[in-house]
Amino acid sequence: MVGLDGFIDEIIHVVDQRFDFERYSRLATMAEYAERIARSAGKSCNIEWVVKNVKLGGNGPIMAASVIVTVPLVILVLIFQRRIVAGLTAGAVKG
Repeated sequence: MVGLDGFIDEIIHVVDQRFDFERYSRLATMAEYAERIARSAGKSCNIEWVVKNVKLGGNGPIMAASVIVTVPLVILVLIFQRRIVAGLTAGAVKG
């Protein structure tokens, strides 16, 4: 059984103030984000996130690359298996 933990990473900006549809100022640090949440404790609060970048993460790409590299090697070993065994046994015989 094989488990894959590939996932999608989203790089987001937390909007501090919206100027128009495309322009906004963002909260630069996690401390500013935490302060904004703390100020709204017990009140209603909306926080806007803007997705800036989406990328593939996790071990999925690493596992795919390892399969791509390993499969041709396994095929070569299977093709030349008799020669590999013959070479190993010839080298083990004294005389």
